[in-house]
Amino acid sequence: METLGYGSYLIIDGLGTPNANLDSDEAKAFLQNLANMLEPNVTADFTITPKASADEGCSVLMVLQESHLSLHLFPACQAVSLRLFSRYDVQPEVYARALKESFGINRISSYLSNHSKTLSNDLNRRLRGLLSDRRYTSVRLNNSLLF
Repeated sequence: METLGYGSYLIIDGLGTPNANLDSDEAKAFLQNLANMLEPNVTADFTITPKASADEGCSVLMVLQESHLSLHLFPACQAVSLRLFSRYDVQPEVYARALKESFGINRISSYLSNHSKTLSNDLNRRLRGLLSDRRYTSVRLNNSLLF
C-alpha cells in the first residue's frame, strides 16, 4: 500500500441532475479539470469501472501524486458523487460549484473530514475498491432519495 498521508477528504453528492450519463472519457475530462486546481501539470493514473449496461453509469478514479479524485455517475437516479482526497488545502465551495455548473444539479450535500488515506498500487485492488465505493455510494444516495 502506498500511503498518501494525512489530508482532507471531501465528498459532494449531487441529486436531481439530468446530466449524469457521461461516458468515461467525459468523466475523465471533468476530473482532469478539477485536478488542475489541486496539482497542475501532473500526469494522472485512471481506473474506470466496467459498465454492465448503457444506463448503469460509470465510476472513474484519478490518482495524482498527492491527491486522488473519484466520480460516480448514476443516471437512473439522476445522481453524481465526487470524492476528493488531498494533502493540499481543499475549498469545498469551489468543487461544489464546478459540480453544480457541469451537471445542473438541484440539490447538493457535502462532507469534509481530515484523515489518513491509502491506495493500493495493484490495479486490480484499486478497481475492487472503486467498485465497493460505488456500491456504498449507490445505497447511500438511494436512501437519501427516500426523504
